[in-house]
Amino acid sequence: MDGVLRVEEVNAMVNEQFVSIFNNIVESYPQAATAICNQRPFASADHLADAASNYLELLPIHGNDII
Repeated sequence: MDGVLRVEEVNAMVNEQFVSIFNNIVESYPQAATAICNQRPFASADHLADAASNYLELLPIHGNDII
C-alpha cells in the first residue's frame, strides 16, 4: 500500500477502523469522524470531503464554537 486509500477501501472499513483513521478529520473533535462514518458509502474522495463540510455546516452555532 502506498499510503493512499481508495474510496472503496474507506467504504469497506469497519466503523472502528474508519474512526481511528479519520479521528482528527476535524482537529480535536473525534465525534465528527463518527458522524461522517455513518454517511458511507462515499462515491468519491470529494463525496467524503463534502460529508465533512456538510457535517460542520449543520452543527449548531454553539457546536461550531468548540471546534
